[in-house]
Amino acid sequence: MSILARQQEYTKAPHRRSGGSVWHGALAGTAMLGAIAALELFAIGSGRTAGVVVSGDAPAETVMADVVASGGLPLRIERSAIGDALVWIVQPDGGDFVGRMRARGYWLVINPWAFGGCLIQARN
Repeated sequence: MSILARQQEYTKAPHRRSGGSVWHGALAGTAMLGAIAALELFAIGSGRTAGVVVSGDAPAETVMADVVASGGLPLRIERSAIGDALVWIVQPDGGDFVGRMRARGYWLVINPWAFGGCLIQARN
């Protein structure tokens, strides 16, 4: 059997016509990329700053009181690159700061420097 005949037989095989393995690989790759992105975004270790994302119209006094009561030291406030939200850059006390903030209703506590800090709008 010639090389051309083998090539034609190989391309007629059912596993090559369906294209399912390509889609399964793409789906698995996307899932792994999403998991790595989530680890980068939500990984807040001891000694690292945290970003508490709040609505742009949230009262600053309330947010500051909740941050301090949860064991954090507010460092500064930045504007989010996504929407009209504000990102409070906070130095946690090293305990379960994220859990205490979530108990107070702040569900989006992130690593503010994830992805090179692209979630924070650049200052002019």
